[in-house]
Amino acid sequence: MRTALILLAAVFAGGVVAALTYLSYANAAGAVLAGIAAGAVSAKGFHELIGS
Repeated sequence: MRTALILLAAVFAGGVVAALTYLSYANAAGAVLAGIAAGAVSAKGFHELIGS
């Protein structure tokens, strides 16, 4: 359950970053890369924030 919560939050955060990046720059490739990077970083952050 904890893993699902962390991954869901990371995907949501990555999606928000990707959407905002696309709206700012209208560059789909850059938005995808920004979303993936944000999702990866936020997954690590949520893992440490939520704990065990």
